[in-house]
Amino acid sequence: MIAHAGNASAVAVLDRFFAAIEAGDIDAVEQIYDPDVAVWLNVTSQTIDREQSLGVLRYFTERLVGMRYEILERRTWDGGAVQRHVVRGQVGDRALTIQACIVFHLADGRITHVYEYLDAKETAIAFGISDERLYGPSRGSGGGSEQTGDSGHG
Repeated sequence: MIAHAGNASAVAVLDRFFAAIEAGDIDAVEQIYDPDVAVWLNVTSQTIDREQSLGVLRYFTERLVGMRYEILERRTWDGGAVQRHVVRGQVGDRALTIQACIVFHLADGRITHVYEYLDAKETAIAFGISDERLYGPSRGSGGGSEQTGDSGHG
């Protein structure tokens, strides 16, 4: 269910933003971003700038085949919005479902700040990052200390 509360201009900006990403039109995303946009990502705990974010989106849209957004909820207000959604697509033979929640700050019809919370494990798969790089050695996806047949070195 999509719930809209707030102003129509925020809804229009987000509709254009997500339609552009689904279409792989990162040049359109660039026009929606403020030149000084700051994008914080929970999976890295870092803030990236416009060019870095556009690069991430280019890579993501090239890697995730058949990508589409299923918007679960969206709330808008003057100067901002929050959206919960699921990103669906295919990487190789694997179907991915990435749960996400994003907070947006908006000004003059552009996105000025993004605070993006994504399912870390599914995002790592989408970007080709191994469980070991995501969780560290010996934790794997199970979070336990199970051992494989090797010594775990090199």
